[in-house]
Amino acid sequence: DSLFEDVKGHWAQKYIERMTLKGVLSGVSENTFLPDKAISAQELLMALVKFNGYDCGYSEVFETAKELWDMDEKFFAKTELTREEVAQIICIACKISNDNADISFMSDAGEISSEAYDSVAALYAEGAMTGRSESTINPKDMFTRAEAVTVLSRL
Repeated sequence: DSLFEDVKGHWAQKYIERMTLKGVLSGVSENTFLPDKAISAQELLMALVKFNGYDCGYSEVFETAKELWDMDEKFFAKTELTREEVAQIICIACKISNDNADISFMSDAGEISSEAYDSVAALYAEGAMTGRSESTINPKDMFTRAEAVTVLSRL
């Protein structure tokens, strides 16, 4: 059995249920999680606020992110975040850095923007964010709600 009808048998079911029970990211309704829907900046920041042990209302999440992490507002209006944008936001909110991390072996590492490279590499080195395949990171692809809870579960 599953907490959500649309998560039963999903590759990220255990991560979704673990993070939901911890109150990090809730479903979009009582029975629905929408695991493959793109995560919005508001949803991701709310999850990170809760993941880091803080609390705020949904409408205050951007102000809270600015106060807590001096978060750059360039991400705030986004309803769909790319994999590299999520990596930057998570690294800022969770204070993750790894100056020695290198993912140049990924065939599409050259597609990662210079401002996001260190964040993507650090999360990859932590084992939190994996590639979409053994050799691709797909930095410009949208990031899903399932992927977000999976990365947070691995931190």
